[in-house]
Amino acid sequence: MDKKSGNFFEQNIEKIVLAVFAVISLYILFTQAVLSPHKIEFNGRKVQPSQIDRLIVEKADELEQKLAEKPKPKEPYQSRVNDFLAKMNSSLNGINTDIPLPIPAPGKINSLKDRLYNLPKIAAPEDVVANNIRAVAYLPTEEVTGDLPYDEPRSKPGDLDLVTVQASIDVKGLYQSFYESFVTNVAKTEWSDPCLAIPVFAAVQLERQELGSNGQWSDWQIIPRPIIESSREVRDVIENTADLPATGIKVRMLKYNNSSVRSKILQPQAYKIASQNEEWYPPQLHAKYLSYIEDIKKQERMQAMVEQKRLKDEEREKKRTERTAGRQEKTQPVEKSGTPDMGMGMDMMMGGGGGGAPQLPSRTQQPDRSTKKRERNQTTSERKNPLLEKELPQLTEIDDEFEDILLTEDTKPEKLETILFWANDDTVEPHKSYRYRIKVGLFNPVAGTGQVAQADEDMDKKIILWSDYSDVTGMVSIPDVLYFFPRDIQEAAKTVTVQVSRYTMGYWYSQDFIVGPGEIIGEVRPYEPTEEELQAIQDDSLPETVDYDTGVMMVDIAQVTEWAGNRNLAERRYIDMLYSSDGSNIERLPTKANYWPDELREKSNEIKKLEKEPKEPLRSWQGERSAPGYKQVPGFEGINEFDPMMMGPMMPMGPPRK
Repeated sequence: MDKKSGNFFEQNIEKIVLAVFAVISLYILFTQAVLSPHKIEFNGRKVQPSQIDRLIVEKADELEQKLAEKPKPKEPYQSRVNDFLAKMNSSLNGINTDIPLPIPAPGKINSLKDRLYNLPKIAAPEDVVANNIRAVAYLPTEEVTGDLPYDEPRSKPGDLDLVTVQASIDVKGLYQSFYESFVTNVAKTEWSDPCLAIPVFAAVQLERQELGSNGQWSDWQIIPRPIIESSREVRDVIENTADLPATGIKVRMLKYNNSSVRSKILQPQAYKIASQNEEWYPPQLHAKYLSYIEDIKKQERMQAMVEQKRLKDEEREKKRTERTAGRQEKTQPVEKSGTPDMGMGMDMMMGGGGGGAPQLPSRTQQPDRSTKKRERNQTTSERKNPLLEKELPQLTEIDDEFEDILLTEDTKPEKLETILFWANDDTVEPHKSYRYRIKVGLFNPVAGTGQVAQADEDMDKKIILWSDYSDVTGMVSIPDVLYFFPRDIQEAAKTVTVQVSRYTMGYWYSQDFIVGPGEIIGEVRPYEPTEEELQAIQDDSLPETVDYDTGVMMVDIAQVTEWAGNRNLAERRYIDMLYSSDGSNIERLPTKANYWPDELREKSNEIKKLEKEPKEPLRSWQGERSAPGYKQVPGFEGINEFDPMMMGPMMPMGPPRK
């Protein structure tokens, strides 16, 4: 009775408190999670802060497209003076217009054009190095544009020589230089502008010199971006404000201050490599890659030698066992009836008498020389080879190091000490030598504003602030792809047998041609693969034809007599083949390998060695590798580990297994 007659609030206090807390929780959930107080209003709509940059870029692109459109004709002008005067008269009717209007007092307005900045100085790139790779790559069959990017449907395998020039830039010093120019080292405090102190990369410029036939270097030439480059921001380098679109420098800097554009400028895409035995890395890592490949090949050869030796030892042991068994059968005593035991007689003659006197061991019981040699070989083979003991690093370690230097969406340049960047040159030609230098450019944030100090006033209209040039790289020599070797001569017919060797689709091919005076050495011939190649390669990795045409004409033959020797001179005679490459200058080469120049002889031996390498199918666009007779090394599918059960390309190193 007392509880029912009590106060309502006292009876329901728990429920009231729970209801209040529920209302407060719902309010917090709705305002903080659903409505999101952190949203920012932009262009009439509320968006997340992370979307602001993207929306600004989209708005800038939209404005740029509108500005690029043709102007729409306006309506013809009609005078409305009378309407205006009528409205003015009606609005001012009855108002005293003689009252003077108040004018604001004159004051000093701080104009942005009054600001003057000393532009930052950009240090030269350091640690510059260049290298060349030769491989089969997927080359574009159509012009690459923003709408038609570099991809598989518009590409086909072809030979490629690619030079990559790598350098590093001091990012920490770069940020410090910009900060000092636009924030700390300013004439007046109000001129300080941290927004101008953010470096934005604009371009990388690669230049090269070519070594002429006279031994002199040519003038420096700017190298265009590779033909696989599809980014308009990277290809279209604008240096003067007069060439800027109507959107101006600010919008352009906003577009370039993006992780994807930054990576395309500083770390451009490389060609898709199709060769099994090559991979693209920047020069710093490519040297490690080549060292890794060489160690793998040495280990393969060593494993093959160990396997061959094991097979020979097994065969030798089998034959030795058979010989020993045969000797034991021949020395086994034959028991005949009525025949005294010669063994017992000998024992009696030697005074053995069947007692404890020592017996001389038989030949079959004595360790022969072959047994001792076998034991020595077994001991030697049990010794571990240092190369086989060595644990080679997986290729994934090189890939991990490569990923560490790549610029990604998560990379914060302001937190880096240095940035590794590179540029590619796909315009090099065989049998030529080059050297390079490189520089990097950043946007001038006050270009065209008249805010450049007098010391840098010549840079007022310059959009890009270039760094100093890097040091000049060492000479990069591109190997030739075509050689010819005079090998034999038929003096009566005045003809010479010339071997022409051509590098195509990643391998060397050679063919003999018999040429006489006035004939061109070499021609295009169809390639006929061997049965082994047809079984191993099922795709278009092999060429249909090989172009052996040298463009060189044989002129004549000439006998040469000369004296040679270090101490004792001796006369030697041989015949030279006279030839001409341009129709005016005549050159000569001996028709026997013994008299060739050392460089030509070494190249001939090198080509012979390379021709023996087994041909492998090309990798797909996705990088898939395959090669019969091999199994894959964990961590790198392209390097083939020797499989003794297959004995594929290792067969030339020893007799086949039976």
